[in-house]
Amino acid sequence: MDRSKFTLREGDRTVASLCVEVVAFSYSTPVATARGFDHALHTFAKYYGKNLKFYRTGDMKSYREVENRTLDIPYHWFSNEKDIATKMLAFFAHSGASKTSIDIPGPDVTLWGFHKPPFWVFRAALPVGLADHPDEIVAFVREALQEFPLTTGYCGYSYFCDFALDRRKVEPWAGPLLLRHP
Repeated sequence: MDRSKFTLREGDRTVASLCVEVVAFSYSTPVATARGFDHALHTFAKYYGKNLKFYRTGDMKSYREVENRTLDIPYHWFSNEKDIATKMLAFFAHSGASKTSIDIPGPDVTLWGFHKPPFWVFRAALPVGLADHPDEIVAFVREALQEFPLTTGYCGYSYFCDFALDRRKVEPWAGPLLLRHP
């Protein structure tokens, strides 16, 4: 497969990459969801964490380098119920060559505390080659989500990008590709 056809680039920067996406939604309590997120992120780290290079939260202006405790950040958000109830919190990490050139694998966590009812999203972008090994995907999903209070979710081909930064670039480019290759 020619991955370049399914990769959006701007010069040396990768803006979006084809991936296998695992997405889980929860409408559970913050306390129950915190345990689930913690387990899911640490399972992601066990499988793919050595590849992660950069991360940012929703209130950071730029990416920082991933450190040992980076994946603990979202778990601590649940300890402040006021923040959970009034803010949208986000955590995004990637394995790209630079802060703004993203690549897979990568996790994306969104906490929509202000929504009625509040909901939480765990997203994992996995290498597209894993589609040839569905048992590995299933094993990862079962382990990662065993404590996550799952309401609904899905798994399939998608694009990994930083929607907060690049939505206007990615959607017009990906739309025709997704229609042609659903």
